Amino acid sequence: MKIGILTDIHENVSMLREAIRLAAVHRCDELVCLGDMVCYDQRFYNFITGRSAKSCLDLIRSNCRWIVAGNHDLYAAGRFPSYSNGFEYPPNWFKMDAEERKSASQGKVWYYEREAPNDLDEDDVTFLKSLPEYITISDSGIGCLFSHYLFPDLSGSTTRYIERNHQLKGHWLQNHHYA
Repeated sequence: MKIGILTDIHENVSMLREAIRLAAVHRCDELVCLGDMVCYDQRFYNFITGRSAKSCLDLIRSNCRWIVAGNHDLYAAGRFPSYSNGFEYPPNWFKMDAEERKSASQGKVWYYEREAPNDLDEDDVTFLKSLPEYITISDSGIGCLFSHYLFPDLSGSTTRYIERNHQLKGHWLQNHHYA
């Protein structure tokens, strides 16, 4: 089975359409989306015109067999991630302004200070809330774990970065819990 992988779309509808087109050209049997379909921060992206969280979700839902939530999807859904690197989210986290979240986060988790408003409706948010943070599949005896980031932070919600191969040791030792 040939699987096409989509990730970090961040509301870029035109690039998502192109990626789906290319997956068809390359005869992918299935598509998986590894999250961050929604949320847009102007510091990192320059496609302000034509961006649409709703359109991206519609395309992902109609083209991908497997979909997992990334940290931005969880934030847009008002949902806490499973793993938080020891950080305890205050119950009012999603009602706090960015400076309050920054102070409370202690640098351990992203606080989403510059997320632009999106065009999601209630059904879209409900869909985002329903997404798993990881999915495992098995095909022809080969197992695969799909997630937005690495164990133990499968959604990418913490500010911890993997920069060296030795930092993956915990991931390789622990990923058997998800098979």
